[in-house]
Amino acid sequence: MESGSVALLFGGLGSQYYGMAEDLFDGDPVFSRHVERIESEIFRIAGVSAIDFIKGRKEKRGERFTSLLSSSVTIFAVQLALAEAIMDYGIRPKILASASYGFLAAATLSEAISLGNAVRFMVGLASIVSEHGERGHMLAILGNHADFSDSALVEGGVDVAGVVSNSVFSIAVPRARLQAALTGLERGGLVWDELPIEYPFHTRWIDATEKPLRGMFSEFPYVDPKIPIIYSEGTERPARPSSDTFWNIVRSPTRLDFTFRELRSAGVEHFVDLSPGGGLAVSLRRDYPRSSGVSVHPVVMPFRGAGRRLPELLPGLFP
Repeated sequence: MESGSVALLFGGLGSQYYGMAEDLFDGDPVFSRHVERIESEIFRIAGVSAIDFIKGRKEKRGERFTSLLSSSVTIFAVQLALAEAIMDYGIRPKILASASYGFLAAATLSEAISLGNAVRFMVGLASIVSEHGERGHMLAILGNHADFSDSALVEGGVDVAGVVSNSVFSIAVPRARLQAALTGLERGGLVWDELPIEYPFHTRWIDATEKPLRGMFSEFPYVDPKIPIIYSEGTERPARPSSDTFWNIVRSPTRLDFTFRELRSAGVEHFVDLSPGGGLAVSLRRDYPRSSGVSVHPVVMPFRGAGRRLPELLPGLFP
């Protein structure tokens, strides 16, 4: 596939569930080989098995889990292994696009940070956020964030944490304000779903972690990415990640709506969603119907089926 038309999309926390990518792990030897290589480094450094969650248990398949470290390393392993397998099959992306924690897998794929240091990064971040961060909740909302931003909920301590499109956004609240937020959503007639995330990322409620996180971020060596990356929390494509870049992916609201528009203006015609739940693809298909000439490809979806291979899931993309 000509590299000038494909973007790989890396999602953040919130879409993890037991058994994610199990069908690919069982059916695609290229993908499973990459997972096993990444898993060995994760287990050596973090003492956590991503494969335990990728394979899951039958009685829990499809259920969501919230552990920050387990969620981070499993989503990271799935997305990085998918990207590497897709490239092994012959697709050369023009650009990588990420939301929140997805930036770490994109930066590793593009060799801006090493695999081992990426795992150390996740271990350190989970430890610091667990020690210094305020517990809270993140909710996905169906609605227009501009209308919500004018509501009394914002004054009451509810922050918009991210915008996916004109019809999907997320909010974050500390635990003490959850019930008031839910009451406000019900009064406004909004449809919502609580994400499996235990900290109010991308809002002021995570600010207590800034000093220790910036200190940790500055300890890692970074180099220029070999594949350009655009991340949804920044206003520029970083030539080289920095501590500012990584603080932004924790603190700044995600703006995937801006990211998608920039990708289209850059000539991207094929979006490949690597997130475990396929949620980015759902939003993109709403904004870019088939008649637009844009193709949107989810890769991992809950309960998709057993024994699949990437060429079956991405028809028309592989050479």
